[in-house]
Amino acid sequence: MCSAVLHGDPRAPWRAAAARPDVTAAGLEFSYTTAAGSVIMSAGAVGADRNEVFQVPLIDPDTPPSSTGGYPWRVGPAGGESTVVYLKNTTMAEQMYLLQVSWPGGAYAPGLKTLAPGETLALDLRHLRDAQVPDRLGRTIPIDVAGGQVHWSAKSRERHAIIGRAETVDPEHAVSSTYACVNCCPDNPYDSWTAPGSLALGTGITDVLVAWLRDIDCYDTILEAYDLGPGQLQWSSSNTNVATVSWGEVTGVGEGTANIYGTYSTSWWWEQNTDCESEPYNVVYASQVKTQVPTSLAIVTGLSDLCSNPPSCQPPGCTGGCQAYYYKYRDYQVMDGTVPPQPIQKVMQLNESFTTPTNTCGATFLTGNATTNTAGIFRDSFFFYGNGVCAGGGSCTVVRNQAWTEVSSSNTVGTYTLTYTCNSFSIQ
Repeated sequence: MCSAVLHGDPRAPWRAAAARPDVTAAGLEFSYTTAAGSVIMSAGAVGADRNEVFQVPLIDPDTPPSSTGGYPWRVGPAGGESTVVYLKNTTMAEQMYLLQVSWPGGAYAPGLKTLAPGETLALDLRHLRDAQVPDRLGRTIPIDVAGGQVHWSAKSRERHAIIGRAETVDPEHAVSSTYACVNCCPDNPYDSWTAPGSLALGTGITDVLVAWLRDIDCYDTILEAYDLGPGQLQWSSSNTNVATVSWGEVTGVGEGTANIYGTYSTSWWWEQNTDCESEPYNVVYASQVKTQVPTSLAIVTGLSDLCSNPPSCQPPGCTGGCQAYYYKYRDYQVMDGTVPPQPIQKVMQLNESFTTPTNTCGATFLTGNATTNTAGIFRDSFFFYGNGVCAGGGSCTVVRNQAWTEVSSSNTVGTYTLTYTCNSFSIQ
C-alpha cells in the first residue's frame, strides 16, 4: 500500500512503488490553491498489453458530503470481471471504518478496522470469495455468489477523513466501470449489548466481556453487528470490592453483585443542508456481575466404587504379589454463602488436606488438589495402597478427616470424616 505525492518527474513515484513487492495499491495526491472542487482531474492506466485503458476521476476529499460509500460489486468466471474496492485515509491521523459486503440472503463483515495516515486499502472481492477468507464471525462469501452491494462508513467525527471508490474490471473484454457513490451521512449506532449479558464469578476468577454494536445507515438499513475492541471503551465497576475490570476483563473480588460499565465514545450524524454534521455520542454498556465466595459443599453423587471391599483391585499391569489399592470417590457441588446457598457455576481450584487419627491398616495415602468443572462440581477420591491385614481375613480401621480450601479466597469450603474397615466404607 502506498501513497504518492508527485513532484518533478511524475514517473519517479511509480518506479518507487513498483520496486516494492508489498505494494498492492497506490494513491495519487495533488495539491491546488483554489476553492475545493474548482479543479477537475482524472488518472489513466494502461495495461501491459496496451489493450486495456482505464480512466478514473480523482476526488477532492473536501467535496463529498460525508465519508461513506455504497457500490455494486460483481465477480465473474475466472479471468472475467472482478471488483476491487479502494479506501483512502486522507488525513495524517489513524482512522477507523466499517465495511460490509452483502448479497441476497447473506453478508460478509470484517468488523471494525483502521487505516494508517495516508493509507490506501485495496479490497479484492474475487480474492475474498475464491480464497474463502473468513470475516470477523468466521463467515465466507459463497463461491456461487456473483455480486451484490458494498457499504462502508468512516467511524470518525471528521466529515472528510476517508474517500472510497469501486473499480470493476473485465480484462477479457477490456472494459471497466468505476463507482464513487456517497451515502447521505455516516452510520449511526442502532443497538448494543455485551456478551455474555451477565457474569457469575468466583473470587479471583477472571472472565471477559465483549461489547457489540449494530449501526444503521442513513437509509434506515440495519447493518451487521461488530465487536468493539476492549481498548475502544472506558471501563468501570460500581463496586470494586465485588469485581474489578480492566480492558473488558472482569475479576471477582468479594461476595456480592456489581455493575460493570463500558462507555464507547462515537458520533451521531445528521444531514444539514448538503453536508453532514456530527455531535459527540456515547454508547453505554452495563453488565451485572455476581461474585460468589465458596463456603460449603453439597453432595451430588453417592459414594462410588472403583475397587470393592474387601479389595479386589491391583495396580495397572501388576501381577503376582503386588499390593492391592483402594479407590472410591464422591462428587461435590461447591456452594456460595447466600441464603439459601446457590451452586457456584465457575471453575475454581481447591486444595485438599487431611489428618488420619486412626490407621491400623498400614495404608499409604495420596493427596492433591481438585479443579471444578464448568458447573462447579468436583470429584474427590479416597485413594491409598497397601492392606495386608484384610487379605488374610483380619480386620483394620482407617479414620481420615478431609478438608478442602479454595485457593484464591483461602475459604475452607467443606470437610468430611471417612471411615474404612475391611468390610465397610463410609463418608460423613
